[in-house]
Amino acid sequence: MTSPTRQSSYLRVGVWVLHIGLPLLGLWVLLARPEVDAHVQHNPTHFWLVAGVALINAAIASRISAEAARRADARLLLVSLAFQVSATFIGLHALATPQVLLASGNMGFTLASPIGLFLASGFVAASSLTIGERAARWIVAHQKALRGSVVGAVVLWAFLSLNRLPPLAGLAPEELAGTWLVWLAVATVGLFVWSAYRYFQLYRLRPSAVTLALITAFVLLAESMVAVIFSRVWRLSWWEWHFLALAGFGYVGYAAYLEYRHEGSSAGLFDGVVLGETAARVRNEYRNALERMVAAMSSTESSDRRMAAAQLGADLGLGGIQVDFLLQAAEAVAAERRHGEMLAALVEVGKRAKVSGEDRTLVEGAVATIARASGYDIRVSLTRHEEWQPIAVRSTTDGPWPPPGVEPVPGLVRAPIDIGGEVAGVLEARGTEEIPHADQALLESLAGQLSIALENQRLYRELRGLFGRYTSPEVAAALLSGATRLELGGSVAEVTV
Repeated sequence: MTSPTRQSSYLRVGVWVLHIGLPLLGLWVLLARPEVDAHVQHNPTHFWLVAGVALINAAIASRISAEAARRADARLLLVSLAFQVSATFIGLHALATPQVLLASGNMGFTLASPIGLFLASGFVAASSLTIGERAARWIVAHQKALRGSVVGAVVLWAFLSLNRLPPLAGLAPEELAGTWLVWLAVATVGLFVWSAYRYFQLYRLRPSAVTLALITAFVLLAESMVAVIFSRVWRLSWWEWHFLALAGFGYVGYAAYLEYRHEGSSAGLFDGVVLGETAARVRNEYRNALERMVAAMSSTESSDRRMAAAQLGADLGLGGIQVDFLLQAAEAVAAERRHGEMLAALVEVGKRAKVSGEDRTLVEGAVATIARASGYDIRVSLTRHEEWQPIAVRSTTDGPWPPPGVEPVPGLVRAPIDIGGEVAGVLEARGTEEIPHADQALLESLAGQLSIALENQRLYRELRGLFGRYTSPEVAAALLSGATRLELGGSVAEVTV
């Protein structure tokens, strides 16, 4: 039986396929019913539509290029080149609009859009491959040359188009669907579909809204090239491939915008697309940042911690929301570690409760252990020691604490130390901020451990005094050192009387 989660996934995929297939269905209807494929010619609309697509591409290319440089990632670099080459060639196509910037149309500029899509599909397909570490370093090292080749290709195409040089010389509009353009479209569609499949595999490993947007864009651009081949100039079918290109590139920009609004920063927009090595490096960066923040948690106040988080966010290119998340995560990890260290300290104090020694030595050792683990200023006062000033403490019969009329002090915890059923001292812990309830419970447990330890010390002294009345100090010490020494019987020894 299919689980509800899997059914939901199938439903989403079905809806996505339906939306992707609708443009092809519309194209088929327009081509099958020529009377529906109306003639619509409006030069300014065409110019601004295509120019808008070019501007969207240029903006996306700039953003991905910045991330590629910051991450030193070869895949992002190739994707940025795909958007860059499509932006520039589609920009040339906008110039081909008659009676806007040019007096008449230019066949080279008219073909610039499918040429740009073909070159973009090549860069996209290259980015979808498994790029080894050595190849990735080579691509990043030669990024200036790669970008220069894109600019050179655009300049060369513009020169050939303006001067009507071969292979563009004498090309007529009716030859747009010629054999060479058909093969160009077949190659472009194949590369885009292959890239969409490869990026889908990447999406399954590292789900990301931008990765899904890229997959959708590749499919829409493949459909756009199909429309280029079969459409009729200035007909609705011809307009369709322009809108498909706009939808493909615009969808990527829209997904990036939504992610930016959600995250509050553009730093991690394309982290789902990067190479595996880059993703591992990014994870290490965040892990190290979190460790640095955790270290700052134990030594600074709230305002200082926020400043440290803001500085760390600036170093990593994080936005306000991501900085807040980093701060909260660091505080949670720091609190968890502090609790672990405090529990370990309590175990250590419990071990000390089983051995003999002086009260003061025991208390000072326990306080030092728990203070190092918790980061709080901890003091213990015992009423029977004159050098330690006694303070008012709660007894078992005093009722709720603090007493009526006494306001609790933020950042202060007091817990009684009971010896022999009576309050014999108090443990006081102070922090720069209000002490969490979990820490308060651990500090009260510490007071309980100290109570047990001091009670054991008292009983030990009483037993030692009792045995000392009837045995030598050595025998008394042997009797108190372990339960096995209390067995009945004796021992044979050679002695001199």
